[in-house]
Amino acid sequence: MSTPAEAPPSLLQRAVWAAEEELGDRNPKLWLVLTFIGWLPPFTFSRLRMRLLRLIGVPIGAETVVCGRISISGAPHAQRSLRIGSGCFINEGCRFETGAPIRLGDRVYVGHDVTFLTTTHEVTAHDQRCGPRTMAPVTVGDGAWIGTRSLVLPGVDIGAGAVVAAGAVVAGSVAPDTLVGGVPAKALRSL
Repeated sequence: MSTPAEAPPSLLQRAVWAAEEELGDRNPKLWLVLTFIGWLPPFTFSRLRMRLLRLIGVPIGAETVVCGRISISGAPHAQRSLRIGSGCFINEGCRFETGAPIRLGDRVYVGHDVTFLTTTHEVTAHDQRCGPRTMAPVTVGDGAWIGTRSLVLPGVDIGAGAVVAAGAVVAGSVAPDTLVGGVPAKALRSL
């Protein structure tokens, strides 16, 4: 006696399988909060943004202002790897990729569209240059100022009171009280 053939999976079941494969164990609370924050007009409702970010687990110090849409991505609970100190100012369009921790000290000012990356890849043989993924934390010291559209790469420590000029690509650590700028960023002067 033969067994009846199984019916092929329904369109709904295939959609559920595809969603599970694509999303894995990502954090829908984070996506929901970031989407809602993105709908708010820039430079308004900063207290609401802060409360929502704290509600989903982003440690943020007192008197910090988040001015608009930001992006937090990385590990399944990416928001737990980002720490923002007290009295900071995070401008519109900033991106925090938290494969490893990102720590902003107190009174750190971050310009528009700044990107903090903690993940990169090793360079391997010519048949596939993009090798295994590597991660390193990023730390920004108290009182630092990161200029508009700067890119801070994995493993960078930006010292207290340092200034990163707009558009800089920070590939190496920055000494305290130093102005850096350029691609790649180089020390321009002591402050």
